[in-house]
Amino acid sequence: PQERLAFMVQDADCTLILTQADLMDSYPSEQGARMIAVDSNASQIGNASAENPAKISGPDNLAYVIYTSGSTGKPKGVMNEHSGICNRLFWMQEAFQLNQEDRILQKTPFSFDVSVWEFFWPLLVGAKLVVARPDGHRDPDYLVQLINDQQITTIHFVPSMLEAFLRAERLDDCGSLKRVICSGEALGFELQEKFFRLMKAELHNLYGPTEAAVDVTHWPCRRGDDRTIVPIGRAITNTHIHILDEALNPVPVGIAGELHIGGVPLELLTGAVRDVAQQHRFGNGAGIIEVAGGRAARLAGLDPFLVVTDRTRDAWLGWFIIGKSLLGPEHVFGITCQQHAFGADKHTPSPRRKLVLLENGRRLPVS
Repeated sequence: PQERLAFMVQDADCTLILTQADLMDSYPSEQGARMIAVDSNASQIGNASAENPAKISGPDNLAYVIYTSGSTGKPKGVMNEHSGICNRLFWMQEAFQLNQEDRILQKTPFSFDVSVWEFFWPLLVGAKLVVARPDGHRDPDYLVQLINDQQITTIHFVPSMLEAFLRAERLDDCGSLKRVICSGEALGFELQEKFFRLMKAELHNLYGPTEAAVDVTHWPCRRGDDRTIVPIGRAITNTHIHILDEALNPVPVGIAGELHIGGVPLELLTGAVRDVAQQHRFGNGAGIIEVAGGRAARLAGLDPFLVVTDRTRDAWLGWFIIGKSLLGPEHVFGITCQQHAFGADKHTPSPRRKLVLLENGRRLPVS
């Protein structure tokens, strides 16, 4: 919708928009951003220098901004650094060992963060990237045909679409599939078991908020597993997962707590949080930034522990909290209720917003 486009262009302060000639009228002209239609300007672009530009960015620079729906109904821009998304991509390659024989199906609309690894992972390692037709991700029969024709080895589904895909005919034609990646929704036990009855491929369950560079935990689903829930798994590389009680203490095995995320993947530190946090230098001990209704961030020196929570509601619905979670067998994490979203505006201070810094449970002064 034009209203959403206008909001994102203004909110992100875009100065340049790359588009196509037939979409030029889709963007509101009053935003002031320069627009280039890459198809109609192809000859002009072709005359530009072929030399790589000088490198001026580093790991802590912004890699992309992606807009989620936002719990208030207004899109919420999420900023991710190069270090966070690179960490995510390198972990995935280490975990699955893609090679030049693999073929990744890119079918997720690029307004969703799963598309980031679909695009860049195969290109990083010399695998083949196969792009599905627009809206092809909604057509299970088309996907079956495409998997067979292109000999796809790796594909992603949200669980609801995996359920629809498993109802398609000719699933036996998908013998090239090595692995199916699930994320975006809770993966149910019954769906897992149905998958294993119908498919020979591996099934992997991933969890992560957009603000933490796509995914932060991974669970390889197991045939014949006697668990009745599908865990979200263990932390990926350079990521820290903690299950804490309301006093920010680790909970014992088998006791419900709240999931907290720390480490490299966290979203770019912004605004007042950065200004205040830089006043405090944490050692290697646990340091926690608590932002009531605010943003989250990674800060050098805060390793191994960064928690951002939201106290603007009656309960702790932490920014990185997925609701109540259970620390299950073998110290893996399982979802027992749905994810909570937070509704803090990215720029406008809230009268209820309050910044509190804690170190080992002790409140630090904030000027």
